[in-house]
Amino acid sequence: MGQTLGPVGTLSPVYQDIQIDYRLLRRMVGTKDGEKVHPLKRKEELLLHVGSNTTRGVVLSVSSGPNKKKRANIRLTQMPVCADPCDSVAFSRSVQSEDQSGWRLVGMGHITADSKPLVLHNNYAMKN
Repeated sequence: MGQTLGPVGTLSPVYQDIQIDYRLLRRMVGTKDGEKVHPLKRKEELLLHVGSNTTRGVVLSVSSGPNKKKRANIRLTQMPVCADPCDSVAFSRSVQSEDQSGWRLVGMGHITADSKPLVLHNNYAMKN
């Protein structure tokens, strides 16, 4: 969903840390030679696309989940996201070389039910 606004209790959970089950593409999209995609690494910065929202995150850990699925824990560093478990996530890696630079799509996945949402407090009361 991305950035959303609504009455308290009516929106999807908000996440600062997400856990995703993912798969990598074989080749990096948008590169001249179709470079091979390397596995995710701890402390790697990614550009994540969750619904209509785009934010940056850092990989905290990578492991194998149930059924040998690849699983990553990611801390969102730019802004949290409002999303539901099982929502789709696409992610890009920064590419810096002589002939090209920018973000290139390298994988996709979904938010797991094990992701822990932020606890939000309603400190603002609207007046009629």
